[in-house]
This record gives sequence, structure tokens and C-alpha cells, in this order.
Amino acid sequence: MVLDRLPRLALLALLLAPASWPAAARASSVIVPDVYPTIQTALNSHADTVFVRAGVYSESPTVFAQVVLQGIPGDPAWKRPMLTSLTIIPTTGTLPTLTINEVDLAGDLTIQNNTVRSSIVWFLSRLHGRISDVSTSTKTASITFRNCLLVGDVFLQAAGDCVLDRCEFDDHVVVASANCRLSVTNTAFKGKGTGVALSTQGPDLVSATLTDNVVNGYESGFSIHATRGTIARNVVWGNARDGITIFASPVVDSLVVRNNTSAYNDGAGFVSSCQIGAGARFVFAGNIGAANHGYGIRWTTPVASLVQCNDWFANALGAVQGRAPSPADLALSPRFCDPTAGDLHLSAGSPLLNAPGCGLVGALGSGCGATAGVEPPEGAGFRLGRVGPSPARGTVRIEFELARDAAIQVDVFDVLGRLVASPARGVWPAGLHAVGWNDASAGLRVAAGVYLVRYRYPGGEARRRVLVTP
Repeated sequence: MVLDRLPRLALLALLLAPASWPAAARASSVIVPDVYPTIQTALNSHADTVFVRAGVYSESPTVFAQVVLQGIPGDPAWKRPMLTSLTIIPTTGTLPTLTINEVDLAGDLTIQNNTVRSSIVWFLSRLHGRISDVSTSTKTASITFRNCLLVGDVFLQAAGDCVLDRCEFDDHVVVASANCRLSVTNTAFKGKGTGVALSTQGPDLVSATLTDNVVNGYESGFSIHATRGTIARNVVWGNARDGITIFASPVVDSLVVRNNTSAYNDGAGFVSSCQIGAGARFVFAGNIGAANHGYGIRWTTPVASLVQCNDWFANALGAVQGRAPSPADLALSPRFCDPTAGDLHLSAGSPLLNAPGCGLVGALGSGCGATAGVEPPEGAGFRLGRVGPSPARGTVRIEFELARDAAIQVDVFDVLGRLVASPARGVWPAGLHAVGWNDASAGLRVAAGVYLVRYRYPGGEARRRVLVTP
């Protein structure tokens, strides 16, 4: 659960007050630099929790045992501990969990785990270097990155769950290990024109679940080898080659590719190279492949259990290559809201909002004015509404709703993760509200670019991007 800043700071204050610690807890919680001068000496103490105050730390510690490495936010809240780099080498414990919360890295994260079956969890951190798993034997039972900004190349291995949730990646991600269960949700990939946003290496993964992600600006979008899983509600657009490529040798149980939008790529919208095992199903339905310079879909292995309700429109080389087009597919203009601004929602008049016999086709429903960003699942009654216009040359209206009186915060960040403004904070009454940001008349005009609007409420958060033009 994502905690609002005030409750989180109150909790930290309680934990950091020595008088409040029970006798057993005092020995297991330490603070840097109050108790130990460096992070490494604090880790060497085998404390259960190492708190680190906000600031720059010119050290590259090694995490080797179960611990919670917890950053203490500064003022403003986006200031966190910044380490030169970090190495994780689990050497002791029985299924230890190594947790790092709200700690930033200026350089690389290196994982070397050849000995201890363990779990690694990162939360609410900014990692500006590369992430490399150099293990020769995959002992990591699971690895999770949640609510993180990851700027450099990422290479991960896990003999179990590999979870990327509500993150932002600015470079390439490669996942290896045949025993990996990959889950990527509510995550944005923002490329630099080269490489594959998310790919797998080696044998097919046990499973792959990719849902509600956005990929833009790479050489290719997804290139996934997996024997089962779900690939749904992803938006992959504006890449130099193919959008979504799926391999399976063969499909085991079930592989479903449903309600994705792959558009404006220079290659094919989709590529399928999947064989189907005995008793298994491969479903390809409800996807949009539009305005790609290649085919809507290229079947390099022309087999599937069910193909229907896919929309192939205005693809330069044609709708389908490699097998006969399905009579249950469509060829209708999606009527995207504003693809030049990255808004691949469907306009109110789109025939794909409720196509006969199909329902919604593609990843996004109606909602012109919101860019194709990532919005996590919301708590009942707490909702981030329209954020727009986008692109905007003046004031941006931010609508949000509360189910009950509650402490919330609406923050705006630039592409580097820096806090730009906080249009709403504190306790607000239940109901629908709207605030303005980027008001030129008040002298608050910001530079042109892409900004992230984040709405935090009890139990979760929602995010949306907005484009500001000169």
C-alpha cells in the first residue's frame, strides 16, 4: 500500500524515537548517520531495519542478509537517500527477503546470488544506473520492483516471480530463466529509438502476464518467449520495428493475447510465432493493429485456437500475412483521439467502443484528453478523472474524486522525477473536485515537455501523463 507522506513520516517518526522502541526492537533498528556513520557499517550490524536519512552518500554498500533498507524522505518529499551504487549478494539466512524502500541510486545495481534462495524487493526508488544480475546459478526466488523509476538497462533473473509494477523504464529490460513467472503491470517504457523495450532471453518463461502497459520510442516493443500467460490492454506505438512479438514452443495450458493496441510502428503491429501443445489454447482476440508500416499481424507460425474481433486498419503492407484473415476480424477506423500526442483512446464515435459481437476492441476505451499513460487500479470511489487538455498551452484541469473525507495529494513531476507542483494536498471532503495547474496568468507557466500527474489516496494511487507545449 502506498502511504500518504504525512502518515508515512508520522510512522517513521514513531519508529525513530528511541523512547518508543521496545527493548527487543532497539537492537534491530538503526539509523544512518545517527547511530552508524555509514550504510555498510549499519548493514554489518545485522539490524532488521536500517533507516537512512535523506542525503547523498558516497558509498557503494553490499546487502548480504535479510534486512529492510528504508529511506527517510526529506523536505521536500522527493528528496531521498542517494547512494553511489549498490550490490546484493545474499550469503546467509533461510529464504531471506532483502527489501529496499525509498532509496535512490546514482549508479549501478549489481545482483550476484549463487548461494541463498532469497527474495529481493524494491519500492518507490529511482535507479539511475544499470541493473545487472551476474549470478551464474539462479538462486533468487523472486524479485519485485514497484513504483520505481529505472533509467538504465535492466537484466534480471529469477527462479520464480519477477514482478514489475507501476514503474517507468527509460531503457531496455531483459528477463531470463526458464523458471521465471514474469508479471509486468501498469508500467511505462519510454525508449530512445534503439533496442527492445522488454524481451526474454533463453528458453521460454514458465509464464508471462503483461497488462496495462505503455511502450513508445524503441526499436521494438515486446519480444516475449513464454509457454502460458496473458498479454492484454497494452498500448505499443511509435516504435521503429515491430510492436508486440510472441513466441511459444509450445503453448502449455493457455496463452491469451487480448485487447491490445499496437499502432504507428514502422514494422508489423503484431508477430506471432507460437506452436500449440496438446490440449492447450492460444487465443488472439480484440486487438487493434492500425497505421503500422508493415502488416497488422505477421503469422510466422500460422496456428491459433481462436482468432476474432481484431481490427486491422490502414497498415501499409496489408492486414494479415502468413495465414488467411479471420472472417470474424474487422477493418474499421479506430478513430483515435489524438495519435500525434500519444492519445490512443477511442473517440466517442469510434465503432470499436462496442463492436457488434465483440464489445470493446483495443486497449483503451473512450476518453479524449488523456494521453495513453499508465493508470493503476483504483480504490472504490477514489478516482483520477480527466487531466487535460493534452497537449496544453495553458492551464491544465485535474479532476479527482474521493469516496470519503480523506488525506490526499495531487503532485506533478517532470520527466526526471522532480516535484514541480502540488495543486492539492491535505484532507479533502468526499466528492468530485478539480484543481488547475500551469496557470500562466499567475506566473506559474512551466517549460514544454511531458509531465506526470499523480493522485495519491488512502490505499493506492493513480497516474496520468500530460503534454505541455510552448
